[in-house]
Amino acid sequence: MYQWLQKPLQKIQSYAADYFQAVFKTSILFWKMPPLPSGANILTGAFAGFLIVASRFERSLPTDHVTLQIVISLAFVYVLFVSGIALWSDPGLPNRIATWRQLVSVVSIAISLGCGLVAFAWIVDWTLPLDSLSNLMMFSDVGANRILAAVSGALVSAILFANSAVNAGGVPALLKSRRTVIWSMVFFCIVSLGISLVLITLPS
Repeated sequence: MYQWLQKPLQKIQSYAADYFQAVFKTSILFWKMPPLPSGANILTGAFAGFLIVASRFERSLPTDHVTLQIVISLAFVYVLFVSGIALWSDPGLPNRIATWRQLVSVVSIAISLGCGLVAFAWIVDWTLPLDSLSNLMMFSDVGANRILAAVSGALVSAILFANSAVNAGGVPALLKSRRTVIWSMVFFCIVSLGISLVLITLPS
């Protein structure tokens, strides 16, 4: 009866597997990460697009074709530009172009993971306290989404830091590096603003 769903579901499962395989390799120490294969980047991007749509759907934001074109294009340009500026501010990293590509991959995965956390509220309404706080402070929907983006960005940054600690041999090893600590804070800012951009309300 549901055989027509089998192929799309298998494709989504494949995208999800590639995405989380990339997530498990993701680290704040992006300059030490092995480059992801081009195929993995494409499949990861496809699943990330799905998470972006799901997050906007969860927040009752438009998900029509024209809106998504604008939002995804803005997010893509933002990631490329901000990653370049952030990398430019750290002159100690070698091989800038290769490192920039790694940074773009890490930031893209982190933002899409944050969108996944937002979309997860459709199953477990963990965002309800944040929405209640926003209502209490009389924030608009835009303000509520920005608070949610900041919290999601903080959660994703914590996940990245924990994953990096596991790969590096523990938290003390990470905290010894001033560069790692600074990039942890930079990631929080970049990812939070990226999620906020994904949840943008476009003028009609």
